[in-house]
Amino acid sequence: MQREATPIVPLKARNIALVLGGLALLLALISLSAQLIKYIGGVEKAYGMIPTMDVDREPSAPTMYSVLLLFMPALLLGAIAILKIKEKDRFRGHWIILALGFCYMAFDEGASIHELVVVPIRKLVGGELPGFLTFVWIVPGMAIVAILAVAYLRFMRALPHQTAQRIIIAEGVYLSGLIAMEMVGGVYAHEFGIKNLTYNLIVTHEELLEMEGSVLFIYALLDYIARTWGGIRIKIGEKPS
Repeated sequence: MQREATPIVPLKARNIALVLGGLALLLALISLSAQLIKYIGGVEKAYGMIPTMDVDREPSAPTMYSVLLLFMPALLLGAIAILKIKEKDRFRGHWIILALGFCYMAFDEGASIHELVVVPIRKLVGGELPGFLTFVWIVPGMAIVAILAVAYLRFMRALPHQTAQRIIIAEGVYLSGLIAMEMVGGVYAHEFGIKNLTYNLIVTHEELLEMEGSVLFIYALLDYIARTWGGIRIKIGEKPS
């Protein structure tokens, strides 16, 4: 008896991005709704559901999803790096560093390691910092971004134009949340504190931008893989003969 062909499901970049982006938006809206219930309705926890859905807490459902959205690019970058090593591509080291960097970012998103630098930097600077530097870890964060921008200039130029463009857009969206909205939140927190609805609106916007930036980066990588190697396909399983 002739064996039937193994079912293969192609992973389409656009469909995956739409699902991931939709889930990010849904979690942000649920978190925002929970904060409205907390600050307007006067309900503190609602049987633990409010802190569980808070985008600004670790751990919480949105935080775990953010970790996943950073770990997925790490896996994709690792796969690309392996293929580039086999091809002896001159930028294989850049792909490896990106994969390791996103592994760290995923871990940091869940553990908030970056906040450990706040106290040492405050002691080093001394005195009162301006409001936009309330979350002072953004200073080394911006320095790292600037160094990577210079170090990866030739790498970005070597990529297909559409891929490079999509990566730049993804980075812009992600950094607008990670740094720009963090500054806005810092200014507000400096003046009015963090235990209020307005601050939580700012944080929700910040986290949504970060999640959607990650989704756009995943889309860019999946599309690059599809254009370069024909995409990713999953075998459902072998049918018995």
